[in-house]
Amino acid sequence: MYEFEELRLITTTLGHLLKPMMKMIAVLFIIFYFFALVGMKMFGGRILKNGEGIKDTPSMYYVNNFNDLFSSLVTLFSIMVVNNWFMTVNMCAGARSDLNVVSVRMFFIIFWYFSVIIGINLIVAFVLDSYDYVKTLEEERKKHLKDRLITNL
Repeated sequence: MYEFEELRLITTTLGHLLKPMMKMIAVLFIIFYFFALVGMKMFGGRILKNGEGIKDTPSMYYVNNFNDLFSSLVTLFSIMVVNNWFMTVNMCAGARSDLNVVSVRMFFIIFWYFSVIIGINLIVAFVLDSYDYVKTLEEERKKHLKDRLITNL
């Protein structure tokens, strides 16, 4: 594996990323957990297969709900990756007709902001920075070996 320079850089970068990345993933999980709890409080038990307010929603979208913690986390993940988010938001807004539609939409917009704009972008920036750091170290190591080889000749 050390014959392939780029593969070695990638594996070294992954080795350097393991411990710090766990902390960043933990922060992202805390964001998910917080919004899952708030979502369960706002929408829990209101989104059912034949429930009111979700009649305009396509079939099987009712499984993206906040009825339990696991379903909440899956629903939030689908919102984070922007997987037909407008269907889920409209379904939740229809299930909470007693709330203002803007406040329901703000819940999802704030979650998306914290999870994608802050959370995922920080992880990507950290990975790129770590790769650049490892690549710089590798170039310095090569230069040092080359200088050493020249001085030994």
